[in-house]
Amino acid sequence: MQKKIKFGSIEDLKKYDGKYGVVRGDLGEGLLLEAGVNAAKFDKAANSISLIKKLDIGRYDVISYSFATASTKMKEAGIDPSTYEAIYSFPPKQMGYAFYHNTDDAILKKLQDTLDALHSDGTAESIRKKYIKK
Repeated sequence: MQKKIKFGSIEDLKKYDGKYGVVRGDLGEGLLLEAGVNAAKFDKAANSISLIKKLDIGRYDVISYSFATASTKMKEAGIDPSTYEAIYSFPPKQMGYAFYHNTDDAILKKLQDTLDALHSDGTAESIRKKYIKK
């Protein structure tokens, strides 16, 4: 039997009495912690494939993970992603890159210039749409 779980707010996330599947140390775990969800509710997987397989066998009903990435990983694991749905989306976060503090400024500038060009000509958005389907 498929459970109909819906979260309309951060408060709903905190009130949920089931287990959340998360990848240890991943953004999904961090978002739940930041929202105030008790870490005792987490069932931590070592990686995304393990997370998806545990979801599929019913170890938990909810995961905190990118839906687009989860769908891709489900296909890789031979699981039909159409049997699952996104039930809550966290507000978007700014993502970025981190570099060793002694990284040559010329390398950083070249990377930034390349990223700026990919965004300005639409290439970055085209790539995103190709791999991340909503």
